[in-house]
Amino acid sequence: MPNFYDLPPQHSVGSSLYTVFTHYSTPWKSEIVAVKEVNNDNLTDLSMTSMSFIKMCKDIPELMDVLRRQDIDLIFIKCAPISSRRLGFEHFLEALKLVALAVYPEEDPSNAFAKLLVEHIYGAFDHHPIDPNAEVFEKVLNELASTGGGV
Repeated sequence: MPNFYDLPPQHSVGSSLYTVFTHYSTPWKSEIVAVKEVNNDNLTDLSMTSMSFIKMCKDIPELMDVLRRQDIDLIFIKCAPISSRRLGFEHFLEALKLVALAVYPEEDPSNAFAKLLVEHIYGAFDHHPIDPNAEVFEKVLNELASTGGGV
C-alpha cells in the first residue's frame, strides 16, 4: 500500500500547490530587471522550466518509480505555451492533472488528482507519511470539489 501524506500544516490544497510551484519556479530574466526597478525586491511573475519540472518530479517520493523522464517531458510539452516553453501556475496545475492521469490511468480524473496529492505531492513537504486512511483522501477530494475541480 502506498504512503499517504497529509496536507502541510496551515495549508489548503491551493496554497500547498502554489508553494510547490514557487519553490521550483524562477522569474524570467527580463522580469527580474523590470520588477527590481519597480519593487526593488519582489519577484512576482514566476514560471517553471522543463528542468525545474523534472527536478520537482524527482524530488516527490516514489513518483519516478511510476513515470519515466520521457513521460514527464511529454507532459511538460503538452502544457507549456508554445511561445514561452515555461509553465505559469495555471499550466503547472494542468501538468499535474496529466501526471495524475498517467500515474492512475484507471481512476476518475478528480480521484487521480487527489491520489497524486496525498500519495506523492505532499511528500515533497518533508513531513512523515501518515497511516493510509480515507479521511485524508476525502478531505483533499472535498476541497477540490468545492473549487470546481480546480484549485
